[in-house]
Amino acid sequence: MVEMLLSEGAEVNAADANHNTPLMLACHVGTATVVSLLLDYRADTTMKDDKGWMADDAAVIAGHHKCSQLIAEHNAHLKTPAATVSKQTTYSGDMPPSSLKPTAYLGLMLGEMADGS
Repeated sequence: MVEMLLSEGAEVNAADANHNTPLMLACHVGTATVVSLLLDYRADTTMKDDKGWMADDAAVIAGHHKCSQLIAEHNAHLKTPAATVSKQTTYSGDMPPSSLKPTAYLGLMLGEMADGS
């Protein structure tokens, strides 16, 4: 589902009202395959949520070391400390799911995974 949304043009760095990106949410729940996929689609590893934490912080705090390792390897492959920062797209939560673009739906889906829904 995530790959389909990304291939249909979902913004990989879209953020929710708390500035959580799909990469942060995937790291929080420990879905290494989704983390890897998001990194393949050039997810920005330097974006910060409203608490100032990045995706790697979410992975480490939640004990998902494989996700943290994937980010470290990705950043090392880029031969820079972190990926280039890009513009965040914020989802306000006011739109009904039927009217969501793939970007917003990707964020909602991963947000529900993080919430345990």
